Amino acid sequence: MFYSYHWMTLIAAVINICFQLKIISLIKTLVIPPKQAIFSFLFFITLITDKMIVFSLPMNPII
Repeated sequence: MFYSYHWMTLIAAVINICFQLKIISLIKTLVIPPKQAIFSFLFFITLITDKMIVFSLPMNPII
């Protein structure tokens, strides 16, 4: 039960970050050319996924 609850909070955090990034990317598309905005958006996604994997490793019951 503890792990399932923890994963739900992780998923909620990821969704929240994604919404924030969408807002940031929308602002960037207005300021920066679209190609660069898409590249920076993908770069942010890779950074966050790496951080989320690092944070989720100690919480994983298998490990």
